[in-house]
Amino acid sequence: MYENWKRNNKKMIMLMILTLAIGAALFIIFCLDLFSFAQLLAKGSSITSEDMKLYGEIFSAIILILSSAALCCKIKEDPEKIFVKSLRRYANTTQQPDSTVERLKKTWESGEQLRDWCRMDEKYIIECINGPCYANVIPIQEVVWAHKTVTQVNAVIKTNTSLILHYANHKGGTISISETAVDYILQQFMEKHREIVVGYNREVEKLYLKKDMMGLREYARRPTIWPNTKCA
Repeated sequence: MYENWKRNNKKMIMLMILTLAIGAALFIIFCLDLFSFAQLLAKGSSITSEDMKLYGEIFSAIILILSSAALCCKIKEDPEKIFVKSLRRYANTTQQPDSTVERLKKTWESGEQLRDWCRMDEKYIIECINGPCYANVIPIQEVVWAHKTVTQVNAVIKTNTSLILHYANHKGGTISISETAVDYILQQFMEKHREIVVGYNREVEKLYLKKDMMGLREYARRPTIWPNTKCA
């Protein structure tokens, strides 16, 4: 699950090292007044070369301090701690944070593995966003409408498939995953969560926008409209 994070982390560390090197080079140039750089920058302005040298030293010192601090934090960064912290952040929005975070950990540890970075059980879908290893938590019990969205180029080439989930409070969640996995999740909703409207059409969209939850529940009892898909 952490492979993408490791690659992303390596790139960020290299970028920070480059920034640190640039900051160190600028500090040396301004401090030793190499190449008369301060004088060249001050030429044609009201600032003296001595002031420009001082400003350059301060600016490069700030770059050194900030890049050094960021590099130290990045090297010490623990993806597992970040992931658990993001689970806790979601749990804190619920009425029982402690029990919720334990339940989320259980989903992640023993839930059905849709992908290495996406797990599911009857309560939650949890996606690990691999860059920073943040947890995208989908509480299934809050979902009232779910459908698939396919992004296309020239109405022919599929570029992205997402699972779109709508909550009763008019908030929602999104998971970008393979079309096969999206279809599987929707199928599970159809079989185990019959109160969720599965599939997209304009009638369902109008009911949802009008906040007609009773109408959505009645619609959910009808034969499924899935696999109707919204194309973007």
